[in-house]
Amino acid sequence: MIEQDKSAVVTGYGVLCSIGESTSSLHQAMVAGLSGVGDIERFSTDGLVNRKGALVKQVENISGNHFEHQDLATHFAIQAIEEALEQAHLTCEQLMNVRVALCLGNANCGQYSFLNGIRNHQPERCQFFPPHHITESVRSHFNILGPTITFTSACTASSSAIAHGKRLIESDEVDIVIAGGTDALAELVYGGFHSVQSLSNDVCSPYDDKTGLSLGEGAGFIVLESATHAHNRHVDIKYRILATGSSLDGFHATAPNPEGAGVTRSFKQALKYSAITAEQLEYINSHGTGTPANDGSELNGITNAIGQELAQRVPISSSKSYFGHTLGAAGAIEFISSAVAIDNGFLPATLNGENIRPDCQGYNLIINDVKQQNTAHFAVTNSAFGGHNTTLIVSKNNVQSLPVPTHRVFILGSAYLSDTTVLQSQSSEITLPNPFVLKDHFPTLFQRRMTTVSQFALGATAYALQDCNRTFTESEFDSFGAYFACSLGSADVLDKNINTLFTQGISELKSTVFPNTVVNATLGQLAITFGFKGSATCISDLGNDHLQALNLAYAHLREGRQAYGVVCSAEDINTISKTAFETAPIEPLNQGAYSCSLVLANETQLTPNDNPIAEVIKCLNITDSQNDAHCLTQLNTLQKQGVMIEDIYLTVLNDSHIPSLLTYLDKAFPQARITQNKPASVTCAIGPSIHQALQMNKSQYALVVSVNLTGALSACILKSLKNKEIT
Repeated sequence: MIEQDKSAVVTGYGVLCSIGESTSSLHQAMVAGLSGVGDIERFSTDGLVNRKGALVKQVENISGNHFEHQDLATHFAIQAIEEALEQAHLTCEQLMNVRVALCLGNANCGQYSFLNGIRNHQPERCQFFPPHHITESVRSHFNILGPTITFTSACTASSSAIAHGKRLIESDEVDIVIAGGTDALAELVYGGFHSVQSLSNDVCSPYDDKTGLSLGEGAGFIVLESATHAHNRHVDIKYRILATGSSLDGFHATAPNPEGAGVTRSFKQALKYSAITAEQLEYINSHGTGTPANDGSELNGITNAIGQELAQRVPISSSKSYFGHTLGAAGAIEFISSAVAIDNGFLPATLNGENIRPDCQGYNLIINDVKQQNTAHFAVTNSAFGGHNTTLIVSKNNVQSLPVPTHRVFILGSAYLSDTTVLQSQSSEITLPNPFVLKDHFPTLFQRRMTTVSQFALGATAYALQDCNRTFTESEFDSFGAYFACSLGSADVLDKNINTLFTQGISELKSTVFPNTVVNATLGQLAITFGFKGSATCISDLGNDHLQALNLAYAHLREGRQAYGVVCSAEDINTISKTAFETAPIEPLNQGAYSCSLVLANETQLTPNDNPIAEVIKCLNITDSQNDAHCLTQLNTLQKQGVMIEDIYLTVLNDSHIPSLLTYLDKAFPQARITQNKPASVTCAIGPSIHQALQMNKSQYALVVSVNLTGALSACILKSLKNKEIT
């Protein structure tokens, strides 16, 4: 029998950015040394010192007659994916006959549509704001029926999407993954970066003493499949994603660790899981924003990861001077720019360089002109607000991925927090005398200007850590990954920022407010407050948020990337969040805030004194819970594996999905008791169901199920260990 090669390979890529609508035009622009940075005309920049950005020029041509029916970021994504599929020799019809997943990164949400919807009193446009709506629209356009996941870790969102796509391929969960990112620039984002004095009024020049970044927009997507699947289709393999890495700084909300420690951990993790060594790397595409805080610290982090001699020898550049900082799309577009250049025998340059800053000297930087070089192995690094770092290691050669270890994963503690109650697995319900405020319950964790979402996330995590009945040391917290889920981000901060924009103008947006408007701000707050330094991700959904984040954490802990992990979801509900969900098929939400947190450990970290509550057996994603055959096939697989589900805890956000889902569950698990919980929120809707599942004493296996607003189903299987020995 011929051995199957499950290595994740790239068979196509597509791009849309300020210097081109395709990989071909991107190639031509890089060779010519062109930059897409220019005057911003799409929205007003009145009162701002800096007025330049790298915007997609052909918006009207892209959107066509459907401009009012989708967000701009959706149109960007669709065009880039169409090119990627064409390169991979795949049609939409072919996608229907194989298992396909979509992993999409986004930072700005659908802000362009959202702001116009509020400004023009068009509530139907506000529904495009939640980032997962962009993913769902893209999924629907291409009729993708497999897992659909939205990553919202700001500037590492698309590289996180690619990393998870690799995992889905190598675990044989799907045959093909479309992975990448998309973002459209809007006033709140541009004005926010201006308020923190990060922008350049020229083409950004990373590593140079002319500091400042150029904001951009666009989309970049790749087609991933296993090497065997590509060979069976008789298509060319362009590259192999050999390994990925992820880390948290745990340092500052907007500034990286000056020593680049987070970059070092991310890079080292990728090398640990890679089949090549650091000495084989021939090029590094760095995040290189051009800001004083980023460039030198990043180069220092790379040096500490691969050694000084190699860091000073290997060619390094940043692609951002070509197409700007495309935020949620940055990792994917920068990977594609590297791939397109290497396809044509050169390496991208960093434009507009004149005087290299002292902290960036001594490196083999590619400045102004592309470098002619044949390259086999390279790396791409990215960093984001909140101190999240990612690394991709890529090869043109026929190098198989290393086998990944598998560890059992256990839940040590849990907490579900609302305004008035706290639920923990090890204690009875706690009724709060007053609405929850972090400084009243955990004063040492509270900081000024902390958002409601962050307060609840920190509170729930503190309660979950208490629930573990053990004290973690500082070094153990260094080994914690953090996985945060939130459908919208901080609604109270967004409300404040929009009010300032509409009443005072873009020039009056506050630097103290802007950092908390990004969805992953709370992820950074968790890392900084508790000292989490491990792998991370930020997930947005429309009701499956928490279980999606649990899925990512489960994968990382199984692979041994993390010793421990915190899975946290949080949200606040006010006028802005209600506006975003106004046209959604959900009952009106109550004002308030919620958070749900779990503490996980892989089996190597359990001590004799630990008493885990449950073991995570499996995580499931089913895009269409109304698809009888697809749903039953996945659910019945569990029975064949000998998992006898005795209890099902169900949360459904759209009531129209309930009848058919109950029918499927009854067919698949006729012996199971079904408990249905009415959602009190969107992001944290599953909280009560998880709590009930963790209270099991008699049952052995429970299935926790959530169905989001679009009908997608996420689930996890828990094996109860309460008052039982681990076997």
